[in-house]
Amino acid sequence: MYKGQNHKAPALLLDDYRIFNFKLILILETIFCNQLSGNQKQRNMSKRLLIIDNDTEVLNMMQEALVYEGFEVKTLERADHIFKVIDEYQPDLIMIDYILDGINGGEICHDIKVNPETGHIPVIIVTAYSKVILSLGSYRSDAFLAKPFGLDEMVKLVNKLLASITLQAC
Repeated sequence: MYKGQNHKAPALLLDDYRIFNFKLILILETIFCNQLSGNQKQRNMSKRLLIIDNDTEVLNMMQEALVYEGFEVKTLERADHIFKVIDEYQPDLIMIDYILDGINGGEICHDIKVNPETGHIPVIIVTAYSKVILSLGSYRSDAFLAKPFGLDEMVKLVNKLLASITLQAC
């Protein structure tokens, strides 16, 4: 080995490189591929999003991208007392991971949608399990976002659902 050479195993270096590249791509995608007009960001500033996911890194990336787009974002790693959180925060849209620690996010989505107090709130189920798409009808979700997803795809879906609510209100 040469003096000063990194002594990490090649596999670890490759993993570090992949993680760095993934994060860099997400950041660049947010900056360059998803530029919104000032008016869109202004409209987003009044919109509140609630994101529930037990994967902290995914949760942080989603939050950063959506805050960058002008949304107010609250994140949770657990769905404990979800109706209390919804009542206090009053989100305009909820994104929930399908598989949470010991709980099915689809069932939480269904509970939200059948409740007269919360049924009007759009819910996006986010999952790495593509087979769940077949059963979404029973959960009454408004949309499905498959992991891995692009941040631009996520922002477009959120904007689309929020725009449809605005149109329905007119």
